[in-house]
Amino acid sequence: MIEKTIKGIKYLLDEENLTAVVINKKGYEGDFIIPETVVFKKVAYRVTSIGKSAFEDCSSLTSIVIPDGVTSIGEEAFYDCSSLTSIVIPDSVTSIGESTFDGCSMLKQKPTQEIEMSNIKYRLLMHNHLAMVLGHSGRPKTINIPSEINHEGVIYRVTSIGESAFSDCSSLTSIVIPDSVTTIGYGAFAYCSSLTSLVIPNSVTSIGESAFDSCDKLTSVTIENEKEKVKISGCAFPYSAKINYVGKPKEQPAKPIENPYHQAILEVEKATAKQATATKAAEKTTVNVQTTPEPSQPVSPTTTQTRNRDKADYVFNGKKVNHGVWTLEIADDKSVKIYKNGEPCKKTSPALRELAAEIGFTYDPKWNTRQLGGKLFAQLIKLT
Repeated sequence: MIEKTIKGIKYLLDEENLTAVVINKKGYEGDFIIPETVVFKKVAYRVTSIGKSAFEDCSSLTSIVIPDGVTSIGEEAFYDCSSLTSIVIPDSVTSIGESTFDGCSMLKQKPTQEIEMSNIKYRLLMHNHLAMVLGHSGRPKTINIPSEINHEGVIYRVTSIGESAFSDCSSLTSIVIPDSVTTIGYGAFAYCSSLTSLVIPNSVTSIGESAFDSCDKLTSVTIENEKEKVKISGCAFPYSAKINYVGKPKEQPAKPIENPYHQAILEVEKATAKQATATKAAEKTTVNVQTTPEPSQPVSPTTTQTRNRDKADYVFNGKKVNHGVWTLEIADDKSVKIYKNGEPCKKTSPALRELAAEIGFTYDPKWNTRQLGGKLFAQLIKLT
């Protein structure tokens, strides 16, 4: 691990995994855009995390854009950034720490909200509708964590159990962890002295340090996954616990995940060859047009408008396609970039939804940025 300031931003570089964490450096101010990758000594590092207190007390910081690929934002990362008015958080962020935006008085809507339902406390991530379990308000004997919760008509998927969420809950004898959870945090169940057995679903890929430390009666742990697929940090389980990896329970073989880019690239190759001999004459084409929908509502064409569209509106250049004022690009790392009038859009997802509405493309609101970008890319190819 080495600390290095690159283009005004301080990073902790992991030379083994080639990842970078943004760390504390006084003096961040104005409008800030964190890059997806940084280069040090001709080696590229992926930015994957905003560290604890990274921008704390940066009172002159006014806006910040966090890149796709960042998965966590540490506690108090933007604490007391009193001039911060805008922050863009990608769907890739699945964990946001405690007090991260406390003191950000200029933010009209906080990116997180803490609630309690059925005595279980949660932190809601507003940008991608995920929920972190923070703890319990009582001293329960059994806890059944739901896979999702409904708050004010919005469904939030429960994907993580936070640091020290149920620590020192000595009355707890049974815990049900849903198969939506992927991460169990540091000390989440430490000192749960009455817990005797545990089943961890195959969705869990990371178990934090001391997660079940000092659970002295815990003798049986079943992990429904293969050993190499679960990252277990030091002292996660007591010595008394016998860990049994059983792999994924038998079920119907899962369908392979659709890659929205593969077919799109094949279509690019076909369309490029076709365009080389195509006439430049304008053609009249009917296109579905609608206003941009609310992010939580499914898109469906509502009105039809006929306009002239020259085939030159669509220009293929490797993995890039143009449509009017829009340019949609799929980078080599499969990330999606979208430009309007030649300028990069700071908010990728809303821009993609606006483009989808313009061409009358129906999409699933649950798609993440890469999925929507890939599907739109393929659709623009087909329109030619």
